[in-house]
Amino acid sequence: MRPAKTFWPAVVTGCLVLAAGCVKVPPNTPATTVKGGAAVPVAVSGPIDLRGAEPRAGSSGRVRHRVAMTGGQIRITAAGRTDTGTVDSALEGESEYEVAAVANGRTTHVREKVLAEKETRTLRVGGETTTDERPSPLVGETVDYRKTGDDWAITLAGKAPTPEQADELKWYTPPAFYRELLPARPVAVGESWEVPPAELRRLLGSRVRLDSGKWTMTFARVVEVNGERCAEITEDIELRGETDDPTGKTQAGFRLTGTTTWALGDGLTFTSQLDGRVEEKSEFTDNGVRVTTTTTGPIRIESSHAVR
Repeated sequence: MRPAKTFWPAVVTGCLVLAAGCVKVPPNTPATTVKGGAAVPVAVSGPIDLRGAEPRAGSSGRVRHRVAMTGGQIRITAAGRTDTGTVDSALEGESEYEVAAVANGRTTHVREKVLAEKETRTLRVGGETTTDERPSPLVGETVDYRKTGDDWAITLAGKAPTPEQADELKWYTPPAFYRELLPARPVAVGESWEVPPAELRRLLGSRVRLDSGKWTMTFARVVEVNGERCAEITEDIELRGETDDPTGKTQAGFRLTGTTTWALGDGLTFTSQLDGRVEEKSEFTDNGVRVTTTTTGPIRIESSHAVR
């Protein structure tokens, strides 16, 4: 549901899915303890229903996220001149959501209050350093997501958006829940599966054209963290695509790997860290001048979820 006006922050949409529902481990699973704050493996006997209970109306939670590039390399060409330098970027935010309606086991109406959201970028080019910080115009607002047929209507709750807010809402995507990426059957430790291409396209939204993509998930093990049993799910994501909007076009590809810790009890928690590399090329017009930028570098996506 996060906005993304270039392709690599659009990764947030695909990776910061919300947690919903509860899942249980078999009753004969032996308990362990957490030592020194580390996750301690838990033995399991047989496959586990990772999805658990279906989402229910009235459930709610809080999501935090951060997507960052540090020490990226950037090349800027404009008016026949090319400059190179480095870039640091960060997109971070926090929101609260409530599931307002559910049908056939999937959410159909969600409200999300944007508590914080900003993008920060520092460029070091030609011996000069510039830093831009852009708070979202939706901070303090409640975004309303309502499914109508096969489509989603995304608006502000109870009010008409300003022109700036309306533009921001165009980059928001339908709500997604982590349990919907998990198999609808018991899963054994060590088993892998792929997120269907149609689900990938839905997660990235209509403004991202997916040229190729693969998202592989593996149920690595069960651990206990702070007294709660969790599934560790490793993820390997490789996507390539492009975005278009009136100001220009961006093409990008990236590879991400990491681990999501998915709670298996009633005190549901969700944490994830993904690391990888991105290559992005953007073309746009600035004050009548055609500009091309190429950016490459490491990225890290961190997210967490807690029920209210």
